[in-house]
Amino acid sequence: MTFLDLHSTSADGPPFVCMPDTLTNLRIALELPLPAILGLEESINGPLAGLLSDRGYRSVIVEGGRHDRQRTVEFLESTVWILATALGLFEQRHVPDYGSQWNRLAEMGQGLPRVLEIHYRQQTHEGDGFTMFPGFEHYRRVFRGQLLARDNEGEIRAPRSGRIIMPAYKQGTDQGFFIARDVPPLFVWILLLLRKMQLGRFCHLLPGARTLPGQPHMLEVSSWVPGPMISLIRLLGWRRTFRDADRTILRRRSVRE
Repeated sequence: MTFLDLHSTSADGPPFVCMPDTLTNLRIALELPLPAILGLEESINGPLAGLLSDRGYRSVIVEGGRHDRQRTVEFLESTVWILATALGLFEQRHVPDYGSQWNRLAEMGQGLPRVLEIHYRQQTHEGDGFTMFPGFEHYRRVFRGQLLARDNEGEIRAPRSGRIIMPAYKQGTDQGFFIARDVPPLFVWILLLLRKMQLGRFCHLLPGARTLPGQPHMLEVSSWVPGPMISLIRLLGWRRTFRDADRTILRRRSVRE
């Protein structure tokens, strides 16, 4: 069974797809001609797709665009048709204007990276006065030190360069924005191959890494391990759940690929 979670956002910009990070879910996400974003699910508290994926269901989340745009409805409708066809529920000839449905999404994804990975989340809290400055859309490039927002404590600047994802233009969320980096196309191919080989199971053999006692799906990585190595571990299917000055704790979903 496959769970498709359809959403809209407060910011404008092209749609994208994200998923609980398993090879099966990633393969489904790549059936859509839209950017796929890794690591977003680990940064959001309690998504339903994550719970269902832990229980063995295939799960994909699609953000269709801004809440009040008619085209957002059209993008999400095309998403349903294309994924239903990819999953074998329909043949293309039975889908109304399949070519138009595909092109509608492909045009929005044109010129954008096929896969991105979240590498920063701006946490917000109720009453902190967070206000995103206008004009930021999904995928817009931002640079380290660029002024993005403000709150009761003052200006908020980008801590690193990348593409902004889901800038919050409404109250009541616990994240102000995300920053993602592009994953090169060749690396995507290598990533899929390494996932298929299930090399993520051996990350505990890396220097500075170990499996937590009695918890084979939890990995502890020492603070001296360089950032690129932790990024590789994450791309192999491990999701960060905790980090302090001494260690990073990551979790790997216990589902069959």
